[in-house]
Amino acid sequence: MNAEAKSKPNRARRVLRTAAERSALIEQYKSSGLSKTAFCRDKSVHPVTLSQWMKNREPARGFAQVELPPRASAPIEIALSNGVCVRLRPFGKPGDLAELVRRIAGC
Repeated sequence: MNAEAKSKPNRARRVLRTAAERSALIEQYKSSGLSKTAFCRDKSVHPVTLSQWMKNREPARGFAQVELPPRASAPIEIALSNGVCVRLRPFGKPGDLAELVRRIAGC
């Protein structure tokens, strides 16, 4: 099915929405001030469906290597996507720090 085709119900009474329609509904939800349940009831969308659309729309997360100054004078703080916060005083080579962060992020 063409991703930009008009919305139409399928045999199971579900409405198949285009990518543009899904995106518009997500933006409407974010600016509505309504709970997910209330918004979905009003728009005839299952809350789990809306959650999946929002999750699939999020950019992928990954490791981002950064360049550090040769000798930082202040401690370095790194907040990982899994909620772990790492605070380090300057030490060793920048490559050592990158390896440490990779290992911690894999926890």
